[in-house]
Amino acid sequence: MSDVNDYYDRTAVAARVTAPPFAELVDRSQHRARRARKARLAGVAVLSLLTAGPLLALPGGSAPNTPVAAPSPSVRAWSSFDIMIEFYDTHFGVAQYPGESCGEGWLSVTQDGGKTWSELRAHPKIPDLSARTATPGEPACMRPAAMLTAPDTLVMAATMRQSQLAGGPAYISHDRGRNWREYQPQVRVADSVPAGVIPRWRCDEQRCKEEGLGWYDPVTGDWMVLKNQPPGANYISVTGAFDDSIWVDGSGPDGSGQFQLAVSHDRGRTWLDRTPKEDIDWLARAGSLTAFDGSTAYLYPMMDTTQPDPFSLYRTTDGGKTWLPAPAAQEFKDVVFVWTNRQGALNIADLTHHQHLSMDGGNTFADITSPVWGATHITGGLQGWPIDVAAADPVDMYLSDDGVTWQPVEIPYYQRS
Repeated sequence: MSDVNDYYDRTAVAARVTAPPFAELVDRSQHRARRARKARLAGVAVLSLLTAGPLLALPGGSAPNTPVAAPSPSVRAWSSFDIMIEFYDTHFGVAQYPGESCGEGWLSVTQDGGKTWSELRAHPKIPDLSARTATPGEPACMRPAAMLTAPDTLVMAATMRQSQLAGGPAYISHDRGRNWREYQPQVRVADSVPAGVIPRWRCDEQRCKEEGLGWYDPVTGDWMVLKNQPPGANYISVTGAFDDSIWVDGSGPDGSGQFQLAVSHDRGRTWLDRTPKEDIDWLARAGSLTAFDGSTAYLYPMMDTTQPDPFSLYRTTDGGKTWLPAPAAQEFKDVVFVWTNRQGALNIADLTHHQHLSMDGGNTFADITSPVWGATHITGGLQGWPIDVAAADPVDMYLSDDGVTWQPVEIPYYQRS
């Protein structure tokens, strides 16, 4: 497997990372960290001198400035943990920034895979009608979250915890968040999931799972529910494969249910129950899945520091009918990420950032070096997290069409108004 290691070593990775290369990313990360430390030390002094002026972009941002009210010295800058990021595919994404008051916030969108970002755009203040409030007759609110339902379309629901969509308003924008329209979502039934869409449940509660897998229609904003749902009710995870197959797995929100697994090869029209018949003791408490296509997938346990057992990996190549162990994976410990790329290779990364690659379905592994620590599937590719960014500044990410060549993405930081 030396050829595999050579193909994925640091030099090779640098040649495959586009604008900027790997070495420049390391230097930029260190430079950003130094600037951030200096900014924190001088922040109060600088902010106290500011009057009404432009919104300041912090290190890592390339979005145009937008006039806003003068920042307050008592208000800190957005941190990476404040910002929610979602990519629809490898081109269209949205970064969301919370406001100081309840339900307030802004968003910035990209259409070129994070090379450039729009100005900050305010979104509607969304009430949380399921929460209690100290003021009678006045609904509380929650942190809003806009979902990309199409390249130009964003939907914001009243609350993701309501079992009935008709219980509260929602908002839709067809121009990437410039203008919003309030509407009342309807629930409609569909035969299959549109190409390029990864379905989801509206929330993680059991009532949402029973309501069924669905997605927001990008034209009407209605909630579309699959006519035929996966067998069982304990699912917690949806995985989209490279051939458009859909896998669902889980053992209930609290892990107390029986592990279940199902796959659809026709975009949700029909489902096959693929719950393993093999005796895999960790499935019920910690089973997770990653899939290459409708035939090849891998089962593995989520990291559990209380379990000293070696890492365990099972593979299917017949669509989940049978699952066979991959003994070579038992040499690893503290595994936190497992994913496949478009070439069918299997990646494993541990808590200490060590990475391993298998080109033969988990029979053998080679140590590799890559800018990406972990990755998940998105429409048309993968979204990855960097391995070399300081913990205080982890907002950068990567996008890839194939899981081999990665495009770095910098999410802009802003000074709160």
